[in-house]
Amino acid sequence: MSGKAHLLLPCAAGILYALSQFGLKRAFELGVGPWRSAFIANWLSGMLFLPMAFIVPDGPLGSGWWPALAAATALFAGQLLAFLAIERGDVSVAAPMMGAKVLGVVVLSVLLFGQAFGWDVWLAALLTTLAVAMLQWGPPHDRGRIVRTVLLAGAAAALFALCDVIIQRWARDAGFFVFGAKMFLLCAVFSFGLMRFFRGPLHEIRAVAWPWLGMGVVLLSFQGFLMFAAIGYFRDAAGSNIVYSLRGVWSIVLVWVAGRQLRSTEGEAGAAVMARRLAGAILMVASVALIVA
Repeated sequence: MSGKAHLLLPCAAGILYALSQFGLKRAFELGVGPWRSAFIANWLSGMLFLPMAFIVPDGPLGSGWWPALAAATALFAGQLLAFLAIERGDVSVAAPMMGAKVLGVVVLSVLLFGQAFGWDVWLAALLTTLAVAMLQWGPPHDRGRIVRTVLLAGAAAALFALCDVIIQRWARDAGFFVFGAKMFLLCAVFSFGLMRFFRGPLHEIRAVAWPWLGMGVVLLSFQGFLMFAAIGYFRDAAGSNIVYSLRGVWSIVLVWVAGRQLRSTEGEAGAAVMARRLAGAILMVASVALIVA
């Protein structure tokens, strides 16, 4: 890909992410819970990426584990918080709230690696942060639920931002496919620690929940690969995340258009609330326009 064509990767990832959250939310409601879902998602990603380290051995397998370990730790912790935000909050708040990750990527890139950005990137990051503030508005009786969602999703966004800047800095130098295999395999291994929190063994997951769970984890794994490619190979964590923030738009549109088919009740929050959330998401579109123009 040349120019800014690689930004198609995070755009597609954002759509897949929004869809995956509805599948996971429904699976949670059917009793799967976030911990079993995270376990399955991490092992699926690890098993999909691991063969690439041997098919395309572009780096040493026996060394260079520390950056992959740091990225995996941030990714794993962020994922758990994101799963909790989905389970205990609203998808239409949690997904757009991840837009705060954009500002985190820019700030961490400057503080940790001295990367310089133009005014357009800084303005785009600030617009995204303003959009996040708008997404917190809601009816007074829902304030606690919204604040809980914002705190969990915001902490997850910060950890994801740290993971991204590590990937951008080290993935290509360590070998794109080898680094990815190490990182996703470590996340899978970390997932064994989740088993004590399972609501029940994996084989006790209800049959009716598997289609929703499968939809969620497959789309989540695939969008993760697209973002890893955009950040690790093309080394554009800031631009990729600004475009990726469009997932906030996709999630709200899905609530309105396909909420009944996706078994979501969030569209019942009221037209005024959803309109404010959509206005916040539109600010994210403006930030994307600054980057891709």
